[in-house]
Amino acid sequence: MCYHIVMRSGARLRTPHLFAAIFAVCWILALMEPMITYWTQTAQSRRLGVASPTNLTLPSFRITLGIPIWTEKGGIGLDFRVYDHLVRHTRTCFEAYEYRANPFMKSNLMAPPLSYYFFGWTRLLPENGAAFVWTLFNLFGIFLITLIWMTRAGCSAGPPGAASGPSLRLLISGLFLFTYPVLFAFERGQTDIVVLILVSAGIFAYDKRRFFVSGLLISVAAFFKVYPVLLAAAIGLAGLALVTSRGAAPEQRDLQRRRGLGLLGGLAAGAWVSVAFCWPETLYYIRTVLGELERGAEDLWMTHSMSIVYGWRGVAVAGLLWAAGVACLVRLTLGRSEESRQAEASYLRRFSLAYLTAVMVYFASVSFDYNLILTIPLLAVLLCGEPRRGRRLMLAGFGLFFTGFALPRNTYPVLQYFDIPGTFYMWLQVSGLALLGTVLVRNVFGRALEAREDSAA
Repeated sequence: MCYHIVMRSGARLRTPHLFAAIFAVCWILALMEPMITYWTQTAQSRRLGVASPTNLTLPSFRITLGIPIWTEKGGIGLDFRVYDHLVRHTRTCFEAYEYRANPFMKSNLMAPPLSYYFFGWTRLLPENGAAFVWTLFNLFGIFLITLIWMTRAGCSAGPPGAASGPSLRLLISGLFLFTYPVLFAFERGQTDIVVLILVSAGIFAYDKRRFFVSGLLISVAAFFKVYPVLLAAAIGLAGLALVTSRGAAPEQRDLQRRRGLGLLGGLAAGAWVSVAFCWPETLYYIRTVLGELERGAEDLWMTHSMSIVYGWRGVAVAGLLWAAGVACLVRLTLGRSEESRQAEASYLRRFSLAYLTAVMVYFASVSFDYNLILTIPLLAVLLCGEPRRGRRLMLAGFGLFFTGFALPRNTYPVLQYFDIPGTFYMWLQVSGLALLGTVLVRNVFGRALEAREDSAA
């Protein structure tokens, strides 16, 4: 049904069709949870030689938009209630780092000071009211950010036929709300929506050549959560490349130097704004809390992370993907485009920045579930445009990545029965990112080679 809706909306590219097909299959699997549970329990019983279950289990897959069910412990909105409880029972971030009586978390606070002070507004509302406000913020925030990306991520370098038209953009943005990472984000009351908003605004500013604003926003995101520091480092390298580059003419060198200094200045200004009113807490966090997190990573419940599960091997794989994205971003930032190819250059810049945003998730402590909302910009870019080269490879990469993104986790028992590791979802995503990175490199450096040959001719 979803496939036919998209087809009738006028879409001619294959990525919207593939999106609809994968989405439909994932929902069929989600609704089949009682049958999947019954089959796996029966198979395990036969393997162990015990009695099989006699009835289908009630479905535990519940579609909820995160409307909080407020209980003393657990329930919906757990991550939000961690901050809400701390803000209501402590006065400073120092106290929050030493607070051990939080019923919603097993250890002390591990987040940067800026995220603690951000939730100071919850003191103004009752607990249920604050949770409801945050739920609505998550709901409309993710929907609007997805819609904005679907609107602004176009300018396809290939033939027309991207996911264009208001009805199709609204449809796809709405369907994203019913994918596993987004539903889990609502259920947890996660805080990564703030990072998604800041990073998206920073990427749009970068594309508009407002480098100071871009650096400022992305730097603030890096002080709200730790892992966006990788995106900040990427645009910092692009800024250094602009400052040290040598253009064809003095005026071109001066323009690039000003842009590079603006980008680096924005990063520095964002860092100063983020720590100016809480620099003692920030120093304490860097010296003490990060050290505790590193030493106790294996003992934490956060085993759904590529860097924790695979150690340096996982970091190396993610690092290669990150390096490819950085190389493309630097090349696009330094390159000059003819007027006839500016749309292609703009599309590739958004592609590279969205790609780096997706890759940085795999350095985080939770990269298999709700952190995946940070990959929505990349999916929107792929849905709304096509690169000039490697369209089939892009389609394969999109299919692998979106399957790992949207596949419901109620298939875990089936994977375990066939001795397939639970990180199967992650490797689908990483394989898709590797193919998409290949497409990006091919287009960016192939385009640069074409420009060089044209100038030589």
